[in-house]
Amino acid sequence: MAGKAEIITGDPGLVDRLEEEAFHDLPGYAPFLGHELTHPDQEAADAGEGEGDGSACELSGRGRVLATAVIREERPVAWAELIATDEGHELRYTLAAREADRIRGDAPGAETTAEEFALVRALAGELLDFARANGVSEVFWTDDEADLSARLAARCHAAPFELHRVWSTVPSVGAAASVSVTSAADEGVRTAPEPLPVAEYVALFSADPVLGGRPWTAAEVADWHDVSHMGPGFRRLTVDAIDAQGGVRAQLPCDIADVDDAADAADIADADASAASAEGSAEVASDAFVRHIPRSRIEPGHLARALAFLALELRSRYPSVRTLHVYEEDDTLAQALAQAGLVTTARRHGYRLTL
Repeated sequence: MAGKAEIITGDPGLVDRLEEEAFHDLPGYAPFLGHELTHPDQEAADAGEGEGDGSACELSGRGRVLATAVIREERPVAWAELIATDEGHELRYTLAAREADRIRGDAPGAETTAEEFALVRALAGELLDFARANGVSEVFWTDDEADLSARLAARCHAAPFELHRVWSTVPSVGAAASVSVTSAADEGVRTAPEPLPVAEYVALFSADPVLGGRPWTAAEVADWHDVSHMGPGFRRLTVDAIDAQGGVRAQLPCDIADVDDAADAADIADADASAASAEGSAEVASDAFVRHIPRSRIEPGHLARALAFLALELRSRYPSVRTLHVYEEDDTLAQALAQAGLVTTARRHGYRLTL
């Protein structure tokens, strides 16, 4: 039985403290003290009025938190936020046990429990009541934790809508692509230098249709790329699509969880071991994800070459990666994904509830 959810408003640093309280003693946990940046005008946010100056919420992409619901036992076990975004009022929830799995470098279970669903129902119920009482006419949420969002939608009679498709390929086997990459320089692609040349990405981020809308600074770009709070098995491989003048037209940040460095090093050093690894090994297999591609004025063919190059780099650097997943965002990216040989493997949904 889920405990009682407590509603809290007017506390910009609450989520940071909940995470610290829940996960501080887990190996691999590092606090990510950035949630307070999402409250540019907390007094107006609490009242459901005004927009503040907008700068902080644009940086974080999270919007204004109107209220947070928390369920505690000895520690916080679950929490959820009602957030005012450009797309509407969004419900976002976190289950501490599943998030702890990620911090340890483990994938949360695909199967969810009755206890987990009870937590989500309790959190959502409190926030939906809060939303109604404060004049919110519609709330939406997305597929985040296995089937919990869909089950909540069925319980509330919320209407589903498609957010995007997920396209996938197998880097260790190769894609049936209509493009090929022989020379990175000739094809207008590169592996991003280390340390990242954040100054080169400022114009790109400022022009990107998702991240743009205002000028970015180099410090903000660096903050966006900071993954120091992720677990010890987390890696990010970044590929850039560049134009003839060396300007960055797209950036492909590829996140890899559960990396086994020892297994990858052995596979890279030994060609026979690398070939054998293409058959797959449950002990070392991991997935790679590209969730957003910042870009500006790039043709599908150029983007396809960058995707094909990313698959080659994954095969070379991380043989333990079995599958590359890329989230489709628009028709240009869909064309590029098809040209690069990826195929649709999943559809991600959202759910709207009229209050």
